[in-house]
This record gives sequence, C-alpha cells and structure tokens, in this order.
Amino acid sequence: MIKVCVGSKNNTKVQAIQEGLQLYDEYKDAEVVGVSVESGVSDQPLSLDETIQGSHNRAKNSFSECVLSVGIESGLMQVPQVGYMDVSVVSVYDGDRLYTGFSPAIALPKRLVDTALEGDIDLSRACKVSGLTSEENIGHADGFVGLFTGGRMTRKEYTKYGLIMAMAYKEHHLS
Repeated sequence: MIKVCVGSKNNTKVQAIQEGLQLYDEYKDAEVVGVSVESGVSDQPLSLDETIQGSHNRAKNSFSECVLSVGIESGLMQVPQVGYMDVSVVSVYDGDRLYTGFSPAIALPKRLVDTALEGDIDLSRACKVSGLTSEENIGHADGFVGLFTGGRMTRKEYTKYGLIMAMAYKEHHLS
C-alpha cells in the first residue's frame, strides 16, 4: 500500500489531504498518516515567506517510510490595498523535489489581526479572545474560513484546494 505522511496531527488537515488525494488514481487508495513535526517557523507566521518556509519544513520533516509527504502551513501576508490576508500553503515532497500550492486567500478583519499581533497569539486563539467564536481551537474544525464564509467554505476544503494546486505543479513539473 502507498503511504503518504502529513506533517500535522490536525485531523482536519489529514482528512483534507486524504480527500484531495482521492482525485488522483495513483494516490486514491493511499494510507494517509498524520505525523507530528516542527515547522521551524513561529506559531503564527506573519509573512508569505515564513508561511512557505513552514510548509516546506513540515513536508521535508514528515518524509519517512512514505512515497510523498505533505506540509501545510497557514499564515498571514500583507497585501497592498487590502491589509492582512490568510493563506494556507501546501507543499508536497517526493524525497527529491518540493511542489507548492496555495489555498484561496481570505482578508481578515483588522481587529482580529490586531488581537493576534498585540497578544502574540495565533489566529485560532485570537478568534476566541476577540469574541468571534466560543470554540477553543477553531483551527481543528471548520476554521475561521468556515466562520467568515458562513460555512460556504471550510478549512478542509481550503486546504484541499492548496493540495490540488501543488499536485498540478507535481504532475506537470512546472518550474
């Protein structure tokens, strides 16, 4: 059986990768396993560069006895004329090359970003502290993506789209 490791024990992320891989004949029956690894970046990445680095690190650090490993890192990026947006970066590693894709990005309310930055906390905790949710860890459920879209998109779907973009890069060796 083909094994794919995901650099996270977050069940929402692992399920997203499992569902996304079902779209590919070669990986549709893969055993997808969550592995606890370090990202090597801050708990709340504050730039696109840091978010990409965390995703790459998670993919490489979880590559063990598998054909592919996947790193997922969500983080903030400052976008001109918009403010801060959150994006999830998904990196697929085959033991040799990294293939990276992005989820859709979502603009964040200024008060949420301010709460996160001032309190030096991640967005999940900032959602609770700022009163946007009563959930302890929204990132292990539908995420603030689900909260802000009224359930029209969940964190699992958001992550799955990032995987699809990374796999397109892998399939066509775009470089």
